[in-house]
Amino acid sequence: MELDKIPKQANQFWPIFFKQKITIIIYVQILISVVLGIVLILTNTFRIDSFTLWIIISSFFIINISSSFLTFINITRPTRDLIAAIVHISGEK
Repeated sequence: MELDKIPKQANQFWPIFFKQKITIIIYVQILISVVLGIVLILTNTFRIDSFTLWIIISSFFIINISSSFLTFINITRPTRDLIAAIVHISGEK
C-alpha cells in the first residue's frame, strides 16, 4: 500500500458512480435492441431493409432507455442523499 496516494474524497464518488452506471445502461439497451432486431430478422418477421423494423427497434430503444434512466434516478436518490450528508458532515466541498 502506497502512502503517497491521496484517497478519493466522498464528493468524488457520485459523479464517477453516475457516469459508470449511465454508460452500463446505454450499452445494455443497445445490446437488447440489437438482439431484438436480430430475432425479428432471423424469424423472417421483417427484412433488414424494412422501414417498419427500424421504427420498431428505434422506438423500443427510446422507450427502454427512458424508463431505465427514470428508474435509475429514482432508485439511486437515497444513495445520492447519503453521499451529500457524508460530504456535509466531513466538511468537504
